[in-house]
Amino acid sequence: MLLTYIRDCWKYAINGQRLSTTTTAICLCAAHFMKAAAMRLRKREPKKAPRQATLAMLAMLQQCTNIADATEKFVAVSRVLRSPSTTTAVEDAKKMLLCDVDKTGAVSIDVGVDSDDLDEGQWVRDTGRKSPFARHLCGAAANVDKKVAADNSQTANDLHSHECFNVVTQLTAFFPMCSCLMHGSGDSSSNAPYWNAAVESHFRDTENVNADTTPST
Repeated sequence: MLLTYIRDCWKYAINGQRLSTTTTAICLCAAHFMKAAAMRLRKREPKKAPRQATLAMLAMLQQCTNIADATEKFVAVSRVLRSPSTTTAVEDAKKMLLCDVDKTGAVSIDVGVDSDDLDEGQWVRDTGRKSPFARHLCGAAANVDKKVAADNSQTANDLHSHECFNVVTQLTAFFPMCSCLMHGSGDSSSNAPYWNAAVESHFRDTENVNADTTPST
């Protein structure tokens, strides 16, 4: 069912074929998505610099509203994370994706590893292999490999991390649900994305009530 939905999103991304009136566009909570990504990165990459840079680049991918923009940014991510040396292309990619991070300090997520939240079932791997978004984006990045192999720069790239890139690659399978791609994808108001704001509000109110009513000891 999920793969069918992702394929429908691909038709919208490529051909502008809108979702049917009986289909609801799914938008994952951006904060929860970033936390899940941070946990996976912490498990696989010991160095903090590439982990933080990867989160910043994921935030850029989250803001993409079309497949062309996503492809350009994903190729740039590939250059940053897969190039062992700092070349002009790598510097240009960093400027595109990371130019404001040091100024704003916006990305500071770094969490401990929770093995339960990092359980990647077979269905996740199957979806990753079959998702047209993963195939397209990884195919575009494959062209970068040839250029990376030809790089002769002697300056090491401090953000080089195949492990971080593997995490990003896995998440691209679910790109339409964790980006702005599907905003406006429906034919009517019945296609409005199902946000979890009401759920978050309920649990916040519940937590506040519990805190107010818990007897002091």
